[in-house]
Formats: sequence, C-alpha cells, structure tokens
Amino acid sequence: MLADAQSTGMPEVPEELTSGSIAGLTSTVDDLLGSGCKQVALDCASLSRVTSTHINVLWSIRAKCLERSARLTLNNVNENLQRVLKVLDLLDMFDLQTTIRRKGSARPEAVQAAAPDEEFTIRFAASSSAVTSATTELRTRLIQRGLEEKSITELETVFYEVATNIRLHSGISRGETVTVAIALSRHEAVMEFKDCGKEFDPTSLPDNFVPSEVINRRQRRGIGVTLIKRMTDDMRYIRENGHFNILTLRKSLERIDE
Repeated sequence: MLADAQSTGMPEVPEELTSGSIAGLTSTVDDLLGSGCKQVALDCASLSRVTSTHINVLWSIRAKCLERSARLTLNNVNENLQRVLKVLDLLDMFDLQTTIRRKGSARPEAVQAAAPDEEFTIRFAASSSAVTSATTELRTRLIQRGLEEKSITELETVFYEVATNIRLHSGISRGETVTVAIALSRHEAVMEFKDCGKEFDPTSLPDNFVPSEVINRRQRRGIGVTLIKRMTDDMRYIRENGHFNILTLRKSLERIDE
C-alpha cells in the first residue's frame, strides 16, 4: 500500500510556510487527487518544529482527501508533531504511516540534575532564520537543565508558536527586536515575550477549537491560542505604556532526575 503512495509521489510539508509554499503544496495535492489518486502520502520529515499553521495546512489537505474518498497518510512524523496533534485532540484524525525520532535530541553526558534557579534573555529579529536560531538556543538551555523531553518539546513549541505569530502578525519590521525573558526554577518555567507590535491580547480569545468540527466547518481560527493554552498552565497579557505587548506564560516542569 505504501508503494502505491510512493509511485504517485510524496509531497513534502515545508517547515517554513509562506503563501507560496502553501500554494505549491496544495497544488501538488490537487493534481494528485485530480489524476484519480486514492492515496496521498505527505512527507513530514522537515517539520522539526510545528506551528498552528502547519496543523491548519494538514487538516485542509485531509478535508480535500475526504472529499475525493482518498486516503491521507503522514510519513516521517517526529515526536514534536505527534505531541502537537495529541494536545489538540487531532492525533486519531490522521494516519501516521511512519514515525521518526528527532535528530540531535541526544542529551549531553553532563546534565545539571539539580541546577539552581536561572534567568536569561533571548533576543531575536522578526525574521524566520532568527526565530529558528532563538528556538534552538532555548532547546539547548532546557536540555542543559535536565528537563524531560515532554517539557522541552512543549516549551519549544510554545516559544516557536508565539515567536512566529509575532513575526507574521504583529506588524513589526525585520529590524526590530523581540525580547524573551526566561526564568527557570526547579519546578516551573516562566517566559515573558515583549514586542512593540500592534496591540493583541490572546487571553481574550476563547479555547474554541473543536476537533469534531474541524473537518465539517473547516475551522481556521483559534488553533494557535488553543495550542499555547493547552501546553502551558497560565497565560497573562498587558499592554505597557501603550507601546509594548507583554505576554507572560507559566508552565510546570518535569525533570529526568525525579
């Protein structure tokens, strides 16, 4: 069965989603379905990090396949994508044909098993490459703290989601800087995002992402905020001096030494 999917091609889901890359992927899937293909396989190998936009694209393609009575499979799915789908109660809606372990996720031999409280700041410009580098820096710090992979993955996913939303929707220019103050204690992480973009209070939005309605209504709003809320324990927002957005997120931590 997998050979049939490969014979029609396996479109790759790009990590960097632009209007052009989304249109290209959608066009490829449309061509496959238009040719009578009854199985579409998506290669998710490049998705080392996942945002709500990726999930939106995946469920939109799933809807197309359902309309054409075609089977959709996700190939080369890593634990990050699996975790995001599970948090959103969408895991059972997708057929995961093959799964892979994340490259470079091995822990260093010297892990700070009982590290003291730590505070540090990550700054990045509003560009895709800068967001990726900042997220990588966060992961490295969290690994050094000796956190469980689940906590690392969720903090990394939340960081990347918030940072990407700021980059794409806040209206700040590529030359402006986003600052994230991070405080790690033994049992909690606090991330405070600060940017000078247009005012936006995510806490005012309800968690209205309903899995049973995703396909029927093609719901497209609220998934990002839902993802952030479900992967953290507390979310607070203030508009400082009428100029800065400050979003504070708190999350309980799991450690490998407990």
